[in-house]
Amino acid sequence: MTLIVVLVSTFVVADDSERPNVLFIMVDDLRPELGAYDHHVVKTPNIDEFSSRATLFTNAYVNVPVCGASRASMMTGIRPNQVRFRSYQARADKEAPDAKTLFGVLKSNDYQTHSIGKIMHFANDSADDWTSLPWKPKVEHGMGHRNYLLEENIKFFKKHKTGPPLKWQMWKTLPILMVRQHWRP
Repeated sequence: MTLIVVLVSTFVVADDSERPNVLFIMVDDLRPELGAYDHHVVKTPNIDEFSSRATLFTNAYVNVPVCGASRASMMTGIRPNQVRFRSYQARADKEAPDAKTLFGVLKSNDYQTHSIGKIMHFANDSADDWTSLPWKPKVEHGMGHRNYLLEENIKFFKKHKTGPPLKWQMWKTLPILMVRQHWRP
């Protein structure tokens, strides 16, 4: 909550000429295998260059380890508890209907607020807080959220129906994911 209060307080300025532009980048599962972190597993020249001029976080924590709950909590500044923001499919507009979102505060201060990709778990969560509804690309191939897969990956999945890396049984794969996350080349 402190982070959001600090961010919001920077937007109270005298006029438009003094008002800063805001670019908020929220990345899901990026991991630190990037040049910016001196790990070169993934080639990310644009992220590396951008991070050389921006704030680079080296200690990251989550407020709750599931997608919808984490996003709703982060965007409202409300801490998850036993009754709110617990599930993967949590929604800020349903579980905390009177809460203000970060992008809602920006919009109410005459900022244009646009989402390209996924800020909230559901595109229509807190929809009135956006200048335009969140944009998502059309599914041209693949299967729903797997639209990003290459054709050869889709063929592999259809042929084998399951198996790494597409098999998802959390209780079996979580230890593997944890090991790989901390692996360094």
